[in-house]
Amino acid sequence: MKKIELFLTIILMFVTIINAQAKINTFNNNSLAHKNNQKNTQFDFFEWDKLKHFTTSFYLTTTSFYFLDKIVEKQNTNALKESTVFSISCGLGKEIFNLYNGDNGNFEFLDMIANMFGTITGLLIINGIIDG
Repeated sequence: MKKIELFLTIILMFVTIINAQAKINTFNNNSLAHKNNQKNTQFDFFEWDKLKHFTTSFYLTTTSFYFLDKIVEKQNTNALKESTVFSISCGLGKEIFNLYNGDNGNFEFLDMIANMFGTITGLLIINGIIDG
């Protein structure tokens, strides 16, 4: 139990650092685009936004599994299913919110792919911890 708590703490710190750095970079890029009266429309799959989606989905999957497995004391299979549904639903909900209320008003399919990769990575790590 101590290994997973240490692991989740490290992941939380990593996500916090990445999100802070991404906000700084986004602010600098938007400020530069605003000064030049241009919209920042550069397309790049490996941008900070996709990394934020990946790490957030990974974190949601692992922490919700830990909560369901250790605190609520659900069976591992049910906890895995419910943490997967929770993580994917949060990502989908965010994209639907962006579609109707976001700055650019569109649903980004690549963000959902990053969410899926984050969830799958979280499930692989959880299965490695359970089996190992």
